[in-house]
Amino acid sequence: MIDFSNKYALIVENSKMMRAIITEMLRHFGVQEVVKVINAEEAIFAANAQTFDFIILDFFLGSMDGGDFTRQLRRDETSRNRQTPILLVTAQPNHREVVKARDCGINEMLAKPLSAKSLYSRLDAMLARKRPFIVSPKYVGPCRRRRKFPPPNGVERRRKALVLDNMMPPEPMETRLRSNLVEL
Repeated sequence: MIDFSNKYALIVENSKMMRAIITEMLRHFGVQEVVKVINAEEAIFAANAQTFDFIILDFFLGSMDGGDFTRQLRRDETSRNRQTPILLVTAQPNHREVVKARDCGINEMLAKPLSAKSLYSRLDAMLARKRPFIVSPKYVGPCRRRRKFPPPNGVERRRKALVLDNMMPPEPMETRLRSNLVEL
């Protein structure tokens, strides 16, 4: 169970009613400090001024959407909130929004209408089970892999397809392994 009493939250939501609902839920969880803003410009200002433990933002923020805001925050090497967990909430999640959110560095996503249980569950996933933070030329954000899988069992299948494309007979695995061994 997460102790929210020492958490500092930023809510970026253009609906006054949704800001009030989310704030009330966070207060119920024990969050003492909540900063509320209505658009991406104010959120950028707040994120540059203070460090937050997590950010909850709506997808539609006016001139910039939640994905664009997140991408800007994640790419800014000087931002004090670059690695801050971000929960995106949206009224009508569609495939485009989900993919954009993932690719921009959102930690979690939640569809409206919110319940206290679903909000707590997503916050728990972000704060108690943090994923590694990735910085690469094409992506900055939490690791997008949700589960740890062993190497795919299709490696040989793909290798055979590659060999067939090149019209070479496949080499058995044992031969490749033996040829890589060095005799002492």
